[in-house]
Amino acid sequence: MPATVTPEVPDLDGLLRRVATSRAPALIDSCRATGRTVATAESLTGGAIAAALSIVPGSGEVFKGSVVTYRPETKHEVLGVRRGPVVTAGAALEMARAAITMFGSDLAVAVTGVAGPETEEGVPVGTVFL
Repeated sequence: MPATVTPEVPDLDGLLRRVATSRAPALIDSCRATGRTVATAESLTGGAIAAALSIVPGSGEVFKGSVVTYRPETKHEVLGVRRGPVVTAGAALEMARAAITMFGSDLAVAVTGVAGPETEEGVPVGTVFL
């Protein structure tokens, strides 16, 4: 019987969690120092950025909230992202703008991408737009 080969899927979840966790305190401190607030709109990360921000002591002063829109239709329906591909830089920008409006924040972090194991919208696994 021939062996099957499974393509290596990158550990995007682990990588993004490490990046979010390491950068979250600096973002919270910067918002505090400038009097700004922040919100998130996440897909690929499934709320990991919001979790990283919310565990920073005092984050409640500046972190207004988050929305996780994992499926394309949820991005369209909840965030008003235009119909069409959602794994694009434009979709990430639309998600960020929607989060600013939804939460009344000054800033937003938004992320969309393909975690795999298969391509999505013809976009390869590992593609991330932030």
